[in-house]
Amino acid sequence: MSERGMAVLDQYDFEVFRISRTRGAMLVETGEGLKHMAECDRTERRIGVEQQVLEALHESGFPAERYVANKEGGWLSKDEYQKPHVLKDWFEGRECSARDERDCQEAVAILARLHLALQQIDMVVEPVYDPGEVWQKHNREMSHVRKYLQGKKSKMQFERIILESVNGYLQQGKQAAALWENSEAKPKHQLCHGNYTYHNVLLGITGFAVTGFSSLHTGYRAEDLYHFMRKVLEKNHWSLRLGAKMLETYNRIFPMGQGDWNLLYLLFLYPEKYWKQLNYYNNTRKNWISDRNRDKLELLEQQKDGRDAFLAYLLERTEFT
Repeated sequence: MSERGMAVLDQYDFEVFRISRTRGAMLVETGEGLKHMAECDRTERRIGVEQQVLEALHESGFPAERYVANKEGGWLSKDEYQKPHVLKDWFEGRECSARDERDCQEAVAILARLHLALQQIDMVVEPVYDPGEVWQKHNREMSHVRKYLQGKKSKMQFERIILESVNGYLQQGKQAAALWENSEAKPKHQLCHGNYTYHNVLLGITGFAVTGFSSLHTGYRAEDLYHFMRKVLEKNHWSLRLGAKMLETYNRIFPMGQGDWNLLYLLFLYPEKYWKQLNYYNNTRKNWISDRNRDKLELLEQQKDGRDAFLAYLLERTEFT
């Protein structure tokens, strides 16, 4: 066991049996059950807000992580290098597999139940998400990159790919922002997980648990559904059948209203992954771009037909037809 880990664990009032590494953290077997220890860049106040929501979920019977207070009653415990860590109650189980259809449908059902539970918690947690503001900002950034590249004489392959594709994606971005602004049916705000991915859904023999609530905020439940489904569909060649099944599963538990369908469509319409590549380019050295970033742009083009087919499927369920 590392001295660094023990410097943190010594600040808790339980016996430690074993410690092992996991994704970006440590799993700790203790006399009070399994714990998860990781570095943390958030404040005591922010963690306290998250804990209020997590305790409310626990009281409602929903299995989710909770923070563990140290001997001083605080949430943050510093190691010998003064780096703050948090400890959470943890669960036995495996991560949901993005390539297993049953896992994905189960994770979407869990998300619907999570949203039902979060809807009953009367709290506003910053930041409050406004997709229109985000999209307008990202559109300006894509326009800036386009203008810069149009004036650049010598261009790398990555830059040529951008110039060949940026107009179509920017048009989708502007369309999403305009449709959201003019939409007559908008969903209601509620608490959202903020980072609901297959990594944060643990499936066990006796049940499930949801982790990774550090991005908890007040927003729209379509956000969580979009983030989970988009990552799954990208790994499954934008399977329309799988997408339809996941939506059917979610709606069977927590039916979506017209505003939810509208926003879900617009979230998928907005070219978020394309913007991320342009944002990366805009904020890095221009004299070298890795092959991996070029490959990501090319993959977006390769998956375009599948994404367009799924967008057409969602469009039929909106007020925009």
